[in-house]
Amino acid sequence: MTVRQIIRYKLRGLLNFSGRDPRRVFWVYVGIIFSLTMVLFNIATIPIFVRMAAEMKAAVTESTQLANPAEPISYPGFAFFWVTAVFSTLIIVLAAAAVTRRLHDLGRSGKWAFTPALLLLLSLCGFAQFYSSERAAVSVLLLLLGIMIYQLSLLVLILFLCFPSSPQENRFGKPANSAVPQRT
Repeated sequence: MTVRQIIRYKLRGLLNFSGRDPRRVFWVYVGIIFSLTMVLFNIATIPIFVRMAAEMKAAVTESTQLANPAEPISYPGFAFFWVTAVFSTLIIVLAAAAVTRRLHDLGRSGKWAFTPALLLLLSLCGFAQFYSSERAAVSVLLLLLGIMIYQLSLLVLILFLCFPSSPQENRFGKPANSAVPQRT
């Protein structure tokens, strides 16, 4: 299967959470999505950073504005937040669908992908506790333990994604190799 065939095949089911994806299709898809997202994110944020740099330069060169700022420097953080939020949501949804299909190919439920996310959420809750606790040393240790458990679960998920496909039909369907058109 060529990269062009993989792209055509994946574009038809970007948000499909059912079915199976073989290992090669999954990793090519992940590489393409990651690369495109990085390029588009950089293109979308360049105007924001150019505007911010111009405003900072103007603020530094005008000494009166530094001594007595009549009007505050506008910060494009709000626009940057929304660009980041849109791209992050896009990546999360596309990755969740791809990981779910890949786990289905291994005969596992897509719920395995949510274990690292849940552990990360618990670690972040521990991070919030760090600032509100009088016993900071214990909070730091619990936070580090939570992060280590999260990283271990993420490593297990990545290892699952690297395993070879299950050759027989499972509860999620036939092997994806038979469903994907082969090059003739």
